[in-house]
Amino acid sequence: MEWTSLGEAEGMDLSAKDLEITLNVLQHLADHPTRMNSQERLRSLIIKIYKQHKKQQKQRNQQLKASQQKPLIKTIDGMARIYDPIVQGIQNPSEPLFGHFLKNYVPSPW
Repeated sequence: MEWTSLGEAEGMDLSAKDLEITLNVLQHLADHPTRMNSQERLRSLIIKIYKQHKKQQKQRNQQLKASQQKPLIKTIDGMARIYDPIVQGIQNPSEPLFGHFLKNYVPSPW
């Protein structure tokens, strides 16, 4: 039986984020030789790690929902730095802020 990807074997969607996990599995196989069919062994290890990754992700999501955390200050500050020039452009259309380096919401020299 041939698959275009190992993810199709189990009906999984292996994203680019899972590439690092897959590379770790390949490194593990290189470090631990086995008599088992290498394709079968690789498939079983990827499935095991994939399921473990999904389980950890689910636990993290449940913890975030339970704690009802507020956004980090960095997130709020980043949004403000993007939003402020837009508002300034709407409130003061004679001086649009584009093509400037903004430092503390004020145009500054490079």
